[in-house]
Amino acid sequence: MKLLRLSLRSFRNYDECRIEPGEGVNLFLGENGSGKTNLAEAVYCLSLGRGWRSPDIAPLIKDGAKEALVEARVESRGLTHDIELRFMKKGRQAKIDGHPVRKLSELSSLVSVVSYAPEDALFYKGPPGVRRAFLDLAISKADEGYFRLAKTHHKLLEERNALLKGETVDRLALEVLTERLVMCEAPIDEARKKFLSLLEHRVSGLLSELKGEEMEARIDYRPFLKSDDPIPEARALYARALATDLERRTTTVGTHREDFALLEDGKSVGAYGSQGENRLASIATKLAPAMMAGKEGSIVILDDAWSELDEKRGENLKALLPRLGQCFVTATSFDYEGARRFDIGRGTAATEE
Repeated sequence: MKLLRLSLRSFRNYDECRIEPGEGVNLFLGENGSGKTNLAEAVYCLSLGRGWRSPDIAPLIKDGAKEALVEARVESRGLTHDIELRFMKKGRQAKIDGHPVRKLSELSSLVSVVSYAPEDALFYKGPPGVRRAFLDLAISKADEGYFRLAKTHHKLLEERNALLKGETVDRLALEVLTERLVMCEAPIDEARKKFLSLLEHRVSGLLSELKGEEMEARIDYRPFLKSDDPIPEARALYARALATDLERRTTTVGTHREDFALLEDGKSVGAYGSQGENRLASIATKLAPAMMAGKEGSIVILDDAWSELDEKRGENLKALLPRLGQCFVTATSFDYEGARRFDIGRGTAATEE
């Protein structure tokens, strides 16, 4: 998995920009506010058709422009493909090799991007929705069936909540929607459980390398379903919560309420860890899927990841870079032998080998 070429027009603070990244480490270097993160975000857009800082399209379009354009050539599974993303204030259009993309899952199955940004330092301290979104995205990249299942679950949940918020609740319709949700819950739980088991091993190993000492980290998954007979259990849990759902006018149980925590020495990092411990745990967790991606690998973005690390742990993170495949690092300054360097000005990117 490699990005061979990237071109921008009216994207964030860029009028025009074109870069040809190297196969290994690529450095986006410049002063704060110069556009380093904006360029990295354009790389991220190739996987999901949106930026990582906001699901809204409007911020991606340069002030005064009608639309933004991101074009790229990528190598995936031994073949090259051209991607075009056009962002307009009323929507977006995507093409792969000149053909319109009808489902964004076509992008994510073609291009896998793993990223860490400063706001991810609160990954374990933040709300559960952040962790669930990470799970669903990571699993969906490897399993399009899961992507469709999660999308179906989300749609059914929205319909059920809308029904609960009505002036009168159609009990028959509620029963039908509940049963359809029940049938989604068990496979979602099973897929998350399997993924988290693999993730735990990778995160534990990466934490050991980042800290420079042997660590035993454990992921504490809090699933909706706990029995060996999940469908009857799900039905019983929904039935038990019905009165509460009607009172609160929302669905109070289900996989959309799940969470997981990272435990070090038996204690939750999010609840008891220091700021530095949370940052390292977040970096390890966000990078782990790249290590799990197999031979094809992922494109990795590390946005300002070194700014709050001490020298030792910063060097330990640098030592991981050769194993991450094609990687994009943003920083004000950064030394790494063999990297391709892009000096970022305000809306410009100059290559320096």
